Amino acid sequence: MIRIGCIIPGGSFMPQGEKSVSRAFTVIREGSKFLIDSGFDFVEISCGMLMELTEEELDSLVGRVRIEATNCFIPNRYQLLGDRTGVEDYLDACMRRMKMLGADTVVFGSGGARMLPAGMPKEEGYKRIVSFLQLCEPFCEKYGVTVVIEPLNAPEAKCEFMNLVSECYGIQQAADRPHIKLLADVYHMAVMKEPIGVFHDVKDALHHVHVSEPDRKCPGTGTTDYIPNVIKTLKEIGYDRRITAECGFNDFFKDAPKAAEYLRRLVEEQ
Repeated sequence: MIRIGCIIPGGSFMPQGEKSVSRAFTVIREGSKFLIDSGFDFVEISCGMLMELTEEELDSLVGRVRIEATNCFIPNRYQLLGDRTGVEDYLDACMRRMKMLGADTVVFGSGGARMLPAGMPKEEGYKRIVSFLQLCEPFCEKYGVTVVIEPLNAPEAKCEFMNLVSECYGIQQAADRPHIKLLADVYHMAVMKEPIGVFHDVKDALHHVHVSEPDRKCPGTGTTDYIPNVIKTLKEIGYDRRITAECGFNDFFKDAPKAAEYLRRLVEEQ
């Protein structure tokens, strides 16, 4: 059965009078509780939020939140197609924290960190990304984490590189490591006009999915059958993993429960 989750929007849970804790701690604690109470199965957070926690805050969240995935994997200070100094220490620290909170999947979008430098041929860029992903594998094995490659639409990423599910599937295949898989974000697919049918071509590697309406709005607020067709196609290929709502909310506290109800109905329909 497909399981449904949601990314916590950081601005919705600002600390109120808790000067002894970080903003990230309040967002994660309160956001996780609200989303689970709203009907989602799990929560997804950013790696930046995860890394902001103090060790004491991290310890206090262990066993108390249902975080199963993280995103925004690599900060822009690491240029993966250039100088990667320090990235191995970061990988170890980030994945250690993921394991502590129970997250076993990390989304590798990180458009700034994987930007193709001016003048570098795409093929060289692909080789360096494959090299980075292979570098991740020992840390993935150590902490039980899977890295999923996320295609980002070209206008948003400001780069015509790693924009399509089919393109990133080729990178995943070239990396050829058990903990390196693929993500499909249906918003980016809509912008790039990549057909949903591509799921059939990548089903052996598809490990995580981000969903929203084609304009990035909350699931269930659209006027087309885009999300129902996404879920239908995922069922056709036998996908039984997680989907996460990554979207904009007009009113998070009103819209999130409605999105959970909408997605639940779609995944449970026969």
